[in-house]
Amino acid sequence: MRLDVSGLASGYETLEVVRDVDLTVGESEWVALVGAVGAGKTAVMGAIAGSLPVRRGRVALDGVDVTALPAHERVRRGLTLVPEGRRLFAGMTVGENLAAGASRVRGREAKSRVERVLELFPVLAERRRQQVGTLSGGEQQMCAVGRALMTGPSLLLIDELSLGLAPVVLDGLLDALVNVRAEGTSLLVVDQDVETLLTYADRAYVLRSGGIVMSGIASSLLADASFAREYLGVP
Repeated sequence: MRLDVSGLASGYETLEVVRDVDLTVGESEWVALVGAVGAGKTAVMGAIAGSLPVRRGRVALDGVDVTALPAHERVRRGLTLVPEGRRLFAGMTVGENLAAGASRVRGREAKSRVERVLELFPVLAERRRQQVGTLSGGEQQMCAVGRALMTGPSLLLIDELSLGLAPVVLDGLLDALVNVRAEGTSLLVVDQDVETLLTYADRAYVLRSGGIVMSGIASSLLADASFAREYLGVP
């Protein structure tokens, strides 16, 4: 799925957080959205997913304008967000949380999606009957990504992939996303571990004070001295 965002402005209540944001994600492409804390990354992701209102601008999926559609309709069209903080049902089991992600499919298709998620995240198979609230942070993040994959997305948005995770857990999540992308799912990912994220991404956008200030091939940005000083801590 292709995503085209043009002139996007959004925010919270009376506060406009982002403005004039233009970005694209091509079919089966992995794009990173990076920036300092407070730059507006979560607002961009929410506006694209439909959980925040678009004040100005346009969001299109495969050329179709979805700007006015609510979040659940965007999910139906193939766009799913893993929000910052995961927002899982803590009192429900792993299996129940996964099932909640596939509420519109039944039978063989639902079973096939569960099997694929458990193949990507074997630890979830071991924890399938365990309440999500008792899982580690890394296991919860796997469950959150798994629940999103249960919707059968063509475009997966992930806000703060590695927040609070051990490096070994992050490696497992990244490997799973490599497989998901190889199967044709487009990715737009936000993360504070900029260097690791850009190692995997094809392209990246840099957000500062609510606007895009830099974009390009991920490997080129990593090699850019000014980018390295500001976002990688390189002297």
